[in-house]
Amino acid sequence: MKKVLSVLFVCFLLSSSAAIAEEAERHFAVDIWGFSHHVNRQRDYNEFNPGGGVRLYYGNLFAAVDIVDRNSVRGNTWAFGVGYEYPLAKIGSFTLSPMIEIARMGYQFPKYGTLYGPILLPGVSIRKGLLSGNVVYVPSTGKRSGIVLFFATVHFERETESGTLPFAFCRKMVSDC
Repeated sequence: MKKVLSVLFVCFLLSSSAAIAEEAERHFAVDIWGFSHHVNRQRDYNEFNPGGGVRLYYGNLFAAVDIVDRNSVRGNTWAFGVGYEYPLAKIGSFTLSPMIEIARMGYQFPKYGTLYGPILLPGVSIRKGLLSGNVVYVPSTGKRSGIVLFFATVHFERETESGTLPFAFCRKMVSDC
């Protein structure tokens, strides 16, 4: 149910985005989550973390909704946040961009329940064309190990007469309701 609500919320953001950022370059992207590496190697962490999410870019700003179906302690994780990605350097056909995101996260511990709270995620993105490889660091807190997260982002920037895909798709869905 949370996944469906997240997708509907993003479609709502996409459909009303013209009023929010009329002149900013905007596009939609899909996150594909994959792996993590824990600084503390003393526990049996699950470092294969499949999941996905969506991003809505307004120039260098973005809003993100991510769902990781299997986190490091074998529970589920969801996050909704906003961030900033700055294209710092172009090396050949690659673009290197530091990024920062602040998110509201729910992190499930199967035996103990779900921990909710804000999280600050510094990272770096390397983009070539429509594909980005991303590395994000989650700092250590108390007993919790620091984590390096690895995921990919696929950008959709195709224009149609109704706007950028999938903006046009979401506008049609909202107008049909």
